[in-house]
Amino acid sequence: MPKGHCEYFSHWDGKTPCYPGKITERPLASPGASPLENFARDIAPRCQSATIAGQQRDRAMAVDMLEHFTVRCASLERTRDFYSKFIGLRVGPRPPFDFAGYWLYLGEQPVVHLVLEGERTDSRIRDGAGSTGALDHIAFRGQDLDGTRALLRANAIAFTEAAVPGKDLHQIFVRDPDGVLIELNIRGIKPV
Repeated sequence: MPKGHCEYFSHWDGKTPCYPGKITERPLASPGASPLENFARDIAPRCQSATIAGQQRDRAMAVDMLEHFTVRCASLERTRDFYSKFIGLRVGPRPPFDFAGYWLYLGEQPVVHLVLEGERTDSRIRDGAGSTGALDHIAFRGQDLDGTRALLRANAIAFTEAAVPGKDLHQIFVRDPDGVLIELNIRGIKPV
């Protein structure tokens, strides 16, 4: 079976607890799927426990993966185009809600939901009117550092960069049309 590695948990053998941050070789659930898809479908459901911030967590934890985030947009089309062209997500199926929007997919997972600012009137937002808190940024694993730079520059999209000390990881930070800070993590880039 093809091998892959998970950056989140050590190899699970049915007995040994899984711990975040340890990279090991492991069989992939679906050889053609992305690491995130393999993690969600195969690895995360088998984890019996994990150490998070020094505390033991058991399998009864309420969450096992991040599903999506939602952006309230001033312009649905402008924000859709940004995530499609610069982040590489694709527009996919969306339920027939009574408000406009898009679901943007990474593989088979709709990871970004777009809704028009002020149009959604369901009960989920009536009880907590106003800001959704102190969200700082959303990170995606990126590919092709030079190609990403060239694409952003060719379209006059402002961005900043950072090398992560001690890691072969380079980051690009760019804001979407509604001001959400997007971090693109490109692995395998040695700091200079």
